[in-house]
Amino acid sequence: SHLAPHAGTTRDPFQAPDEEIAKFSHIEDPERRVYAAMVSKLDQSVGEVVTALRARGMLDNSVIVFMSDNGAPTHGIHSNRGSNYPLRGIKETPWEGGVRAVAAIWSPLIQQRHRVSSQLMYMTDWLPTLYSAAGQNVSNLGEIDGVDMWDALVTGGQSPRTQFVYNIDDVGDVYAAIRRDDWKYLKGNVHKGIADDWYGETGRDVPGMQYDVQAVLRSRAGVSFTGYTTRRQVLQKRLKKTTNATLIVGGQWRL
Repeated sequence: SHLAPHAGTTRDPFQAPDEEIAKFSHIEDPERRVYAAMVSKLDQSVGEVVTALRARGMLDNSVIVFMSDNGAPTHGIHSNRGSNYPLRGIKETPWEGGVRAVAAIWSPLIQQRHRVSSQLMYMTDWLPTLYSAAGQNVSNLGEIDGVDMWDALVTGGQSPRTQFVYNIDDVGDVYAAIRRDDWKYLKGNVHKGIADDWYGETGRDVPGMQYDVQAVLRSRAGVSFTGYTTRRQVLQKRLKKTTNATLIVGGQWRL
């Protein structure tokens, strides 16, 4: 497994090779520029792992998961210049910007491929899901919070997950958040509500930035998946994940 590109030290939290940072000169914010370089190096490192799996004949029997554990700490003393836009809140808050995370899963074992799913899956579901993927009987795990999602991931079927508890804190900030289907209930707030707003760059109309599919396919991770992914598939996935949202400050609606 790989560690996330978190801040390295208090004095110099963002670090990347100068030549990698130079690739992102179109990003005006210097910290976001370095952060982009850090993610780029992560891409290269993941590519090396996948290439090694392929060289040893292990890729055809592998399950690769790339995921985030929470939203970006966009605001505050530990800010990493990430963005949760257009979602509300940041890391450590129960709002969608703090708890809704993206993930990608790849495996030749997946039957329904090249798709985007917005169904519910919770962090605790990974244990029984990967246990099931390894051919084991989930009932051996006993009574656990996680739900086996492997069949839904493989076939594109309905997620068995319909509800979960985000958190119940009756000691510190005193707040609770739960979800059932498309409904979410929140009580209280975190840090006296100072992180309950909308933060982060929109990612739209950035000068000098254009999406280059070939650059994606030429990346270390892209090359390692040669034969599994095409330019058309990359474009289709990006189109499905494109989110258009409108924020009307002072108005009735905030999406």
